[in-house]
Amino acid sequence: MPSFFCWRAPTTLKNAEGPHVLVYPIQHDLAWLAPAGMNSTSSLAALIGRTRATVLMTLAQSPATTSEIARLVRISLPSASEHATVLRDAGLIVSHRYGTRIHHHITPLGTQLCTE
Repeated sequence: MPSFFCWRAPTTLKNAEGPHVLVYPIQHDLAWLAPAGMNSTSSLAALIGRTRATVLMTLAQSPATTSEIARLVRISLPSASEHATVLRDAGLIVSHRYGTRIHHHITPLGTQLCTE
């Protein structure tokens, strides 16, 4: 069975009351992930990449932890961490550790990029 929610490799779904199902990934068009007002041809996405732009636009809405970024943008936790590191190194976000969580906040420079 083709599945949008299956990524990278086929997997099996086991159901005690029914047949086992082989699920395989379809080609993913992630343009629908972009926040309103931003599409894949936007200048920001062209400059820093669609996923990284989506992460930055997500943080423009409200601060978030790395786990929240991963969930909201629908990317893996390591990918969210990598994108946050690149954005932080570029001065577009700042990150603060609170216990075991890291909270990411957009900077004025990051906000300026999102609004232009």
